[in-house]
Amino acid sequence: MAEEQEKLRDIYPFLKRQRAVPKGVNVDSVINLARYLPFRIHRLAIRVGFVGEGTSGAAFDPATTNGDPLKVREWRIIVLLATCGPLANTEIAELAGMNAATISRAVTLLADRGYVVTRADPQDKRKTLMSLTPAGAKLFNAISPARMKFLQELESCLTPEELETFYSVLDKFEHQLARVSEAAIQDVDWDA
Repeated sequence: MAEEQEKLRDIYPFLKRQRAVPKGVNVDSVINLARYLPFRIHRLAIRVGFVGEGTSGAAFDPATTNGDPLKVREWRIIVLLATCGPLANTEIAELAGMNAATISRAVTLLADRGYVVTRADPQDKRKTLMSLTPAGAKLFNAISPARMKFLQELESCLTPEELETFYSVLDKFEHQLARVSEAAIQDVDWDA
């Protein structure tokens, strides 16, 4: 575990500092963050998502977005709509891993800027679908090549076989998480 913690300190140099713990704070066992999957995946996702962000929190060059800063959460929505076509708020929330309130605020901002449009779902009038506008598609087309180039640069540290294994492992985790989550939902005893 010491070797793994040292690797983590190489990634996050601030962990090299030894700070005194307040008296009376006794932790029975620590979590090995180098091997704690939720921590590692979350940190990686955050770091990948924010590459290129400036101090303003804008994810991309404001010149690309007509001077309006575009945050990562807004970019994720644009990517999902460009990739999947029209989606409901709940579908975006599930795919993007964001809550409905965050999605709603981001969609409102994107609609105000003319990048998305909303309309009633023809199959279910209670739902609202979001879709890209021509300006939203133009924005996606302007930004996505640089994002794909960054992804290729990031993935270049792996061989094609390692990359295939990596994505296969991610698929297995997603399937297992779906099974575990479904089992947890079914185990709820509402009559207790």
